[in-house]
Amino acid sequence: MGEANLSTRSTLDSATLWAAMRRLVERVSTALEGETAIDDCLDLVLDLLGADRGLVLLSIEGGSTIVNARGTRGALDAIQREEVSRTIVNQALESDACVRWDVRNQPLSSSSVSSLGIYAALAAPLRGGRGTGPRGVLYVDFRHPAKHVGDQHVEFFMTAVSLFGVALEQNHLGQFTRDKLRGVESECVESRRTPALASLLVPPSMTSIRTELESAVPGT
Repeated sequence: MGEANLSTRSTLDSATLWAAMRRLVERVSTALEGETAIDDCLDLVLDLLGADRGLVLLSIEGGSTIVNARGTRGALDAIQREEVSRTIVNQALESDACVRWDVRNQPLSSSSVSSLGIYAALAAPLRGGRGTGPRGVLYVDFRHPAKHVGDQHVEFFMTAVSLFGVALEQNHLGQFTRDKLRGVESECVESRRTPALASLLVPPSMTSIRTELESAVPGT
C-alpha cells in the first residue's frame, strides 16, 4: 500500500479495511510454507498497517523473548531489537488481551516510550491452538506523530494476531518436520557407510566367528 497504509488515515471505511484484511489473508496463506514465514508476515503487517517496528515475542518462564524483529528496512539488529516498550508487552501478557496505547491520550509510566520516540503501540497475546494459553505476543509500534491507531486499526491488527497464531503453529510443525527429515537422512547416510555383517565376516581370519554365529543364529 505504500503511502496509503492504514495508519495514515484517522478513520477507515469498511471497503478499505476489508481490502487490507483480504490482502493480509492471501499473503499470509502463501507465506506459511517457507522457513522465513514469520518474518514475511511481519513485513506485510508493517507495510499494510504503516507501523515502524514489529516483533514476535514468545513466552518464557517469568517473561518473554524476542524471536522475530522487523523494521521498515528489514531485520532489526541486536540493539534495535531491544528498543521496544516492554511495559506494553507485559501488559498484553498479564491482561491476556489486546493493549492499545497512544501518547496523545494515554500517559504511560515507561521511560522507553519517550526515549525511543514511540507515539503509539499495539500488543496482543498469540495463541497456537484452541484452549491453550498465550504462546507469546505480537507487538507493533508507530514512531511518527501523524500516524493514527483507532478502533478499525485495532480490528485489522487483531486479524493479524489470529493469523500469526496459525503461522506460528504451522512454522513450528514445519520446523519439526524438517528437523525430523534431516535426522532420517543422517541415519540413512550412516547406515550406508556401515558395512553389512556378512561382509565383515568374509575374511579367512573371521571363519571361526562366522561359524559360531551361523550355528547360533540360523540364516546369518
